[in-house]
Amino acid sequence: MATQFSVPPTNAPLVETVISTLPEGKIADYLTGKVVNDTPEEYVRQNLEKALVRQYRYDPKNCYPEFSIKLGSSRKRVDIVVFQAGKEPIQENQ
Repeated sequence: MATQFSVPPTNAPLVETVISTLPEGKIADYLTGKVVNDTPEEYVRQNLEKALVRQYRYDPKNCYPEFSIKLGSSRKRVDIVVFQAGKEPIQENQ
């Protein structure tokens, strides 16, 4: 006799998972899939990226890690920027 399971509906986005081996000390960025150094700062950033998508339901297409902004006469790097849906990813639309 087959057992049936009821799976509750979810609004979570579908995520394609690709399994591969990474070098020691490297991890794949949650949003971009790029290989980055596994550091304490990166650990925090990855958890924030996951929370933005999973918990707060931001579209990953609107989230940009390591985004460069102009601040006065210099350029600074921001850990993660979330843009409004449908807006061009430029500093004025943050």
